[in-house]
Amino acid sequence: LNEKDNDFKYVSELFFSSWKHSDKPIPKIISIWKIYCSKDLISQYDLYRKKVGNEHQLFHGTKAEICIKNTCAICCILKEGYKLNHANCGLFGKGIYFSSTSSKCDNFSSNLLENYEGVNYKVMLLNNVALGKIYRPTENDFTLTNPPHKYDSVIGDPKIVKNLKDLKHDEIIVYKEEASIPKFLIVYQP
Repeated sequence: LNEKDNDFKYVSELFFSSWKHSDKPIPKIISIWKIYCSKDLISQYDLYRKKVGNEHQLFHGTKAEICIKNTCAICCILKEGYKLNHANCGLFGKGIYFSSTSSKCDNFSSNLLENYEGVNYKVMLLNNVALGKIYRPTENDFTLTNPPHKYDSVIGDPKIVKNLKDLKHDEIIVYKEEASIPKFLIVYQP
């Protein structure tokens, strides 16, 4: 996207305004790419979104490691969407993790191009996520593979989850692949 584009302005403003870690310097955005997913991926997401509702735009950071067929994880997400078989087990079980806090997602983003011409670059995704009815646990639960009955997603809210001193910013977890779709790729310099 061009820096004068409304989407560029919106995404960069959201990225910077949600950078909450005071111990991390504010990064420099190098570029923002609009993602055009396949019709099948869009259709799956739209059906799920219409069913559960409560759509939010949330950040996701991921490692640039190879996932399948010599393709990096970011490339796999862009082509095929989020896949639970590649998800790690976090504080709230095995699911797909997002946050409204860009600086939290930075913790999970590895350098995509380490020391490329003397500069390190990282990437982060901004996604549409259909949260539906949100469960707000008071404790973490590593065993979750789905939200509790009658819920569609889980939020680890630091104001509610009291037993975790390291949970300082929200974690929002979905357990269905069709619950999210990447919209923008942010390339930045830490």
